[in-house]
Amino acid sequence: QKLNPSAYCLCKKCCWMDTVEESFCCLSKYKKSVEGECITENDMFKKLLDPTVLEVNLRSVWSAGVQDTEDKHISNENLRYSAYRSLSIWLNKGEKRKPGRCPIPSCAVNNVRAKFPSLSYTGFQKKSPVFKKCRKK
Repeated sequence: QKLNPSAYCLCKKCCWMDTVEESFCCLSKYKKSVEGECITENDMFKKLLDPTVLEVNLRSVWSAGVQDTEDKHISNENLRYSAYRSLSIWLNKGEKRKPGRCPIPSCAVNNVRAKFPSLSYTGFQKKSPVFKKCRKK
């Protein structure tokens, strides 16, 4: 029952997720928008999902020597990764949290997946399956 959006969604934009950890609404955790408005309606959310912004983010990560994606191609899969990374930083700004990844609201995931579709989705992973940090010489 906890995976059913009708049990937790307040913004009416959440979707079914694979785990309870991922099954939460933006309105239950974040205060980034006008009261009662989904974060996907926030202007900053929309700016962060601009494909050019996401590509710059990817190239910045790659040039810093972080290989957290399977390849270095601009694809929907890598743009989704960049979007999740950007949204996580924006949503958790100023909050103390444990190092590593944290899930983002179901409504945000649903929006990102609609904008950058794929045949399959990995779902939330606490650690990157491909993370490598290459030291620059």
